Amino acid sequence: ILGGDDLDAPITETVRRLHMLASCGKPIDIAIFPRAEHGIYEYETAADGSRLSTRNSEGYFAMMRDYILEGRLWRTYGSSVVHLSSR
Repeated sequence: ILGGDDLDAPITETVRRLHMLASCGKPIDIAIFPRAEHGIYEYETAADGSRLSTRNSEGYFAMMRDYILEGRLWRTYGSSVVHLSSR
């Protein structure tokens, strides 16, 4: 589960490596919340460019619950974009 706008840990390299593992047959699921930063926090941008975290993205906690309890993602989770591995 990644925040698409994460400045602390930008996701480009992480996503590249996860796709590489998935292409090798590893069971990798990737979920990206596009307007979220580190910790899956949505934010507002101030006039000076700084960010003010406002809340966790809708669907984030449901996504974690489903994956923990069922080992899979099976529905829509807010604005997330989910890439499921073929198992």
